Amino acid sequence: MLMDRQIRRTVAADYPEICSWITDAAVCRQWAGPAIAFPLQCDLMATELVKEGQRSFSLVEGGGVAGFGQFWVIEPGAVHIGRVIVSPRRRSRGIGRYLVQALVTEGMTSTGASRATLRVARGNDHAEALYASMGFEAVPERSTPDVLFMQRFA
Repeated sequence: MLMDRQIRRTVAADYPEICSWITDAAVCRQWAGPAIAFPLQCDLMATELVKEGQRSFSLVEGGGVAGFGQFWVIEPGAVHIGRVIVSPRRRSRGIGRYLVQALVTEGMTSTGASRATLRVARGNDHAEALYASMGFEAVPERSTPDVLFMQRFA
């Protein structure tokens, strides 16, 4: 139900639900990179995930948290979308697309950026296809064997 979805700033009460989606070390690394250790300490997530300039958002659907993502400025004119995750019970329903588009829009509007960037773990074909369908293109010179760097211009 698209009209039931809303994006809002993440609050402390959201983190236990978000933490429940991270079921093992591999999922944690794919989602958060090397900065966040597994097992997650949900009571510390608000401080671990929010570094200077990072803004966290939850997608709420049907009264519950269905997705999470962040953005921050990585270089002048570019907002970086990161740590995007959708509840495993709510995947394949357009939530990821809705969430990423909302993060790009909010990020570009609030920072004045003309470009959005993100990283996707190689092998996460579903996410890579989603981002490509949204206009993100691979940047080979900024990619690594483990991570594909992608960007999209406004």
